[in-house]
Amino acid sequence: MSGPWLSASLATLLVACYGTNRLFVRLFDAVQNVESSSITALILFLILFPPTKLSDLALVAFAGFLAIASKFLLTIHNRHLFNPAAFGAVAIGLLGWGAGWWVGTPAMLPIVAVGGLLVARTTRRNLALVIPFVVVALLNVARTASVVDGLLSWPIVFFGTIMLTEPLTLPASRLVQVLEAILVGTLITVPFHVGPIYSTPELALLIGNIFACAFGAKRLYRLRLEERKELAPGMFEFAFSSDQTPRFEPGQYLEWTVPGGKADSRGNRRTFTVASSPTENRVRLGVRIP
Repeated sequence: MSGPWLSASLATLLVACYGTNRLFVRLFDAVQNVESSSITALILFLILFPPTKLSDLALVAFAGFLAIASKFLLTIHNRHLFNPAAFGAVAIGLLGWGAGWWVGTPAMLPIVAVGGLLVARTTRRNLALVIPFVVVALLNVARTASVVDGLLSWPIVFFGTIMLTEPLTLPASRLVQVLEAILVGTLITVPFHVGPIYSTPELALLIGNIFACAFGAKRLYRLRLEERKELAPGMFEFAFSSDQTPRFEPGQYLEWTVPGGKADSRGNRRTFTVASSPTENRVRLGVRIP
């Protein structure tokens, strides 16, 4: 792998993902999330075969286009069905150019381990998903190789902390999340094929996405801020309305994504407990802002 070609691959993916996102935002009158398209581009950069000639860059760009397009075209309950990067990699693989997972190498492992755990830690509940996946995947690898070889030669850590935990494709139920982790952890290391389609890590994740959708799909709601009140110094209440009020039980939380603006080190997603009653038409949220 040469530095110039890697740089060209990254630049191509960033432009392709950003441009595709802008296109579909206009077509669907949706809210633009630049952070999401950039993350998809970075993941594809780390898993696709690095290009070696100009014609390869066209396939790399097409993978970025397909990944972002899937977020708008393959949806259920107002959210995308498949992990975008995994879908782009599988789709481009059918054209003869797929994922090489060069991120899953011994040299990259320390960086991936630190970065992946930091990402998973942003919402601590993701660790409950990563741990069973890693354990099951390593146990399957151990049948033919050592656990050390599994960590060094397979993209298990990157896959589990970065791709499996993609929030919008995760099932709502904790139990279903663990079952999905076990399923994907098995499929990622067990060879199988159906006709011309052979097992790959990205295909395993798409199968897991289908499982999650069938048994515990999340629903995406778009909320409008109607009122903001300061209840006490540093304590604020936000009231939101929606064309379809979310259904929830008292004490449950929602995962909130605030598009636009400049995100902090934790990104633009947070989990907050709903402060309103399920019988109210508005969703109220209490937040302490130091």
